[in-house]
Amino acid sequence: MKTIVTVIALSLATAFSANAQVNQKMDNKIHVESQQEMTKQVKAHTNRMTADLTLSADQQARVMELNNNLYTDMSTVYGENLKSEDKDAIRSRSLDRYNSSLEQILDENQYTKYSSLEEQYMSDMESTRMKNSRSDMNNTPSEKSVTPAREMRK
Repeated sequence: MKTIVTVIALSLATAFSANAQVNQKMDNKIHVESQQEMTKQVKAHTNRMTADLTLSADQQARVMELNNNLYTDMSTVYGENLKSEDKDAIRSRSLDRYNSSLEQILDENQYTKYSSLEEQYMSDMESTRMKNSRSDMNNTPSEKSVTPAREMRK
């Protein structure tokens, strides 16, 4: 009888251990895929800004870094379990820093044009995030909050 109980206990321990390893591999795969997706989004956003604002090579590199920082900040906010008002405050500070830095990179005409296109840029970023959030919800049990881009700046 002890042998049967021992065999069953070892079988269960082995099954749970194997399941935990599979779950860890899936979590790592999802993280790597989301990082790759974010990199694509940053490049696409920067390429669009480059075309719309006629950025120089130096400006493009600096905007790429700035966009990467913004996307990283935003993905961190959405990944954390924070109150909605805390998320809004962090988003607002991130966007203020982004716009302030962008103003230093762009010339006056470019920044004026950027300001007129800003809502569209942020809306595109938000819709991409929402699309990714829906796919994340299929992969993880947590539900992400969705805030329209124009509300992000309030």
